[in-house]
Amino acid sequence: MPRALLACISLLTLFLGGALAVRFAMNDPADTAVSRGSPSEEGQAASRGAQTGTGADFLGVVIPSASVDIVPKTEGRLTSIEVEVGAHVKEGAPLLRLELQPLRKELAIAQAMLQTARAQEQLAQVALSEARDRTQRYAHPKLVSLQAVPEEEIAAAGFQEKSAAARLSAAQAQVQEQVARVEQIQQRIEDSVIKAPFEGVVADRYLDPGAQASPSRPVLRLLGAQGLRVRFAIPEEALHRVSSGAPVQVRLGREGGVLTGQVENISPEVDAASRMIIALARLDRPPGPEVPAGMVVRVRVDPPPERTALGPEETP
Repeated sequence: MPRALLACISLLTLFLGGALAVRFAMNDPADTAVSRGSPSEEGQAASRGAQTGTGADFLGVVIPSASVDIVPKTEGRLTSIEVEVGAHVKEGAPLLRLELQPLRKELAIAQAMLQTARAQEQLAQVALSEARDRTQRYAHPKLVSLQAVPEEEIAAAGFQEKSAAARLSAAQAQVQEQVARVEQIQQRIEDSVIKAPFEGVVADRYLDPGAQASPSRPVLRLLGAQGLRVRFAIPEEALHRVSSGAPVQVRLGREGGVLTGQVENISPEVDAASRMIIALARLDRPPGPEVPAGMVVRVRVDPPPERTALGPEETP
């Protein structure tokens, strides 16, 4: 009897357990989903929470206040580069020099040709003066009244005067051409020393001394030393949260410091490929050397102040 009783109890336990399992399996899964909330509702709640925050975070990059590729205005061989990468230079400081010997020879030839042209101009002036004197003598009233000079000679004198005036004009034009050529070569000699257009830091060097430089080949890259700016991208749906002049906080990495600034300007158009709008922020103070140009940062923009409706003015 005890063994039979134990067997009955075991069968009853298995039966009850199976019934509970079947009942749990037949329950509607939506009941559990309702209690925990659907993923879409969680995403909407997170989005509402972000929209009601105190600011918006965007990804940005540090850029210099100004940048330029230093290229020579004329072709020539680089004789020297006066600065190294990373050097701080003042405005007007010499950066590189081109070879001058060919230009000096060309200048000497041009100056000699200018002297020849001026000599030809003087000869033309003398010839014109003689032709005018002859024409004036032939046109004297006494000689005209006496008809002492044949008409053919008077006409020839007038023709010679006109020819002398034309030769003088040609000589003067030749002088002007040679003067312009001399000035052009002198300017090329002056341009052979390339100077810094503004105060900045030498960021890169593309050519070495001895290389052939030309206006199409940059030699150095200069970054402005008047501070850095931050350029960041704004999704088009978040544009209403950023306005010109809004304060920003720029975080330099996870453990870096925080810089402050203001939104300087916002692009008026949306990039068709990324659906982003580019904005530029100006920092309140120049960062230290630990913040190089090109550094990726996080930009937090405070929302614009809410406008309050103005009620009617009270009259006394």
